[in-house]
Amino acid sequence: LYGGTPSNSAARLARLGTLVRCVSALNLPMLLRVMNYAELDLDALPAVAAAGARNGAIIDDA
Repeated sequence: LYGGTPSNSAARLARLGTLVRCVSALNLPMLLRVMNYAELDLDALPAVAAAGARNGAIIDDA
């Protein structure tokens, strides 16, 4: 959640000079996608996470 403890911790790290990018509403497909593309640079990873969200949400009418 944006504004929750992980978000606040990332903001604190950013204020200390650490390069961070925050993505809120993270789900498992997003996390797995980022972990599979961990070699990409930090600026590319938020888009990779968003792609995981788009491709990970499936409606199964079975």
